[in-house]
Parts: sequence; structure tokens; C-alpha cells
Amino acid sequence: MLIEKYTSIKPIIEKVYIDTDYQMEIPFEDLIIWAVDAMDLLGYPLTYVPKVMGKEGDPTYDFTNYRIQLPCDFHRLEAVAVDGATAYHATDSFHQLMDGACCGFDNVSSATQDIFLTAIASYSPQADPITPQMSNSPVVTFSINDNFITFNKQKGEACIAYKAFPVDDDGFPLIPDNAKYIRFITTYLIWKLDHRLWRAGYISEKVYRESKDEYLWAAGSASSALKMPSVAQWESMKQAFFRLIPQINSYGNNFKDQLTKNGRL
Repeated sequence: MLIEKYTSIKPIIEKVYIDTDYQMEIPFEDLIIWAVDAMDLLGYPLTYVPKVMGKEGDPTYDFTNYRIQLPCDFHRLEAVAVDGATAYHATDSFHQLMDGACCGFDNVSSATQDIFLTAIASYSPQADPITPQMSNSPVVTFSINDNFITFNKQKGEACIAYKAFPVDDDGFPLIPDNAKYIRFITTYLIWKLDHRLWRAGYISEKVYRESKDEYLWAAGSASSALKMPSVAQWESMKQAFFRLIPQINSYGNNFKDQLTKNGRL
């Protein structure tokens, strides 16, 4: 399902008051925290806002010490590019050494490669000398830890595409403006409130169980609705999957060629 627009958490909190008819003051901050928890529990990717960080003037655009800090609204990484080239997730166990100045691992790698080339050449002495195949530029790799992206390159210009938490102008969470999703968030907040009241002995277990059942039913309903693609999404998936020539290296160009039509043979 496409998320076409959002609504603020504020009217949803008002709906909690309406549905429960509680006369007590409900802690506003707790409801916001619970709403964010509910969004994460359902985990629908399109709930979050796509953003790109790295345009000129952004703090992550230039780096000189192997790493950049993640944005404050960061939720999940989509892609990383350094100096215009797509970066790949590091497979090197010693990636965090950054400059590789410890233990001589660069020398070990070179020595292993020399042994391999010598062994291959011995099988065919009359063949042309074998040299390592070098690309135009080394592959840039990255890893994420402790709120930073670390590269195997000391300096460059980074650009990241990521999913961000949707918030309004006041910093409050934005919820997809979908009836089933709003019902899910509302019933989740009521269940969390009733769980607190039930533990304190203010409401019966029957009331608490009913709140829990309503929340679980709403969660399944919202999850099913969000997973149903729109017509446009179905068409994109069809174009990506039904191909004469599969695109197996699309990550390198950030999947731009997924909808490119194959030419005639």
C-alpha cells in the first residue's frame, strides 16, 4: 500500500480519550513513546519517510576521518555512496582498523596473492604473465556501529539514502492516514493504558483482556492492509520480476535499472 499522506498523533490521542471516556489525565509523553513503539512493532517500511543526506551543505557531505554520524531522525539505511560510487557493506573482519596500519594485513594479502599468481603461472610457463585484475577504483565498504557509518576510505564525499521517522512541525510522530492503521495505534495505546491500570488493580482482568484482544485484532487488520500493494506497486513488481535478462547487479546502481525494458534479441 502506498502511504499517500500522514496525520498527527494529536487527534489519535484525542480519540483515546473519546473511546475510553477516562476522566483522569493521561500522560502525553507516555502515549507518544507507545505510539512510536507500535510503529516499530508493525515494522512496515513505507511508514517511514525516505530521505537523502549528503547534499551540499549537509554535515555528512564531507568526511576526513573515515566516518560520518547518522542523522538524528535515522531509522534504517537504504544505500550509501562515496564520491559518486555505491558503497558495499564490509565483509573484512578488520574493517574497523580503518587505516589498516595494524598487524600488516595489507602485506599478508599481497603475499597470498603473489603465491597464487606464481602457482598459476607454473602450470603454463609459455603463457603471458598473469597480473592482478585491477578496477578503476577500489571498492568502498562501510559498517554501522554506535551511531556512525565507518568507511574503508579516509576522506571523501558521502551521500546516504535512509528511512526517517515522520514527525510534524512540533516534533510529534506522524501516523499514516489510513483507517486501519489509525485504529491499530489507538487500540495499542488503550491496551497499554489498561495494562498499567490492570497491574495497579484499578480495572478488572475482563476489561484488560478485551483491550488486548481488540489491539491484537487491529494489528492483524492493519498489517494485512499495509501489505496489499497498489496498482502502481504491482506494475513495478511485475516489471522487475518478469524479465528475459535478469538484473543481478542492480545494487551497484541503486536499483535504477529494475524497470528498464529488455531490448530485442
